Amino acid sequence: MIAYKRLIQGDEATFVQLIHLFAEVFEHETPPSPNAKRLADLLEQPGFITFVAIDNDEILGGLTAYELPSYYSQQSE
Repeated sequence: MIAYKRLIQGDEATFVQLIHLFAEVFEHETPPSPNAKRLADLLEQPGFITFVAIDNDEILGGLTAYELPSYYSQQSE
């Protein structure tokens, strides 16, 4: 059964798995493992969102989204 999960601080290892999956799927060189502190900081930010789809502890896919401050208006995009 596929489960969907929003990653939060403490899920850095899962985030690294997603990053490596992105590299494989989008045919990029596998990046060096990001700094765990940096990933924890990103996952803590309310304007940075990461979801994964998991089946039997295997990451099937995921997405990341982030708030982009706008210089045209007071609102972010």
